[in-house]
Amino acid sequence: MQLESFQLTDLLMKMYDHSAEAIFFFNQEGKVIAMNKSAESILDVKVLNQIAKGEENAICMACKGYTSEQELQTCLSCY
Repeated sequence: MQLESFQLTDLLMKMYDHSAEAIFFFNQEGKVIAMNKSAESILDVKVLNQIAKGEENAICMACKGYTSEQELQTCLSCY
């Protein structure tokens, strides 16, 4: 079982590292705790610097304007 677990972890890390899809991991406070290279490639350098400094809600500077039925642009359902 331990070997299978290691293999699964290894496969998931390879998928994360080599995916063309942007993958972000957030903690409960909404702070980015990890992202893959594809995610980094879609963010502005200013946003990446703020994330590296650990600023909360730094990802909000990358918002392209989430639309809901009630608002034309909102961050309520973002990330």
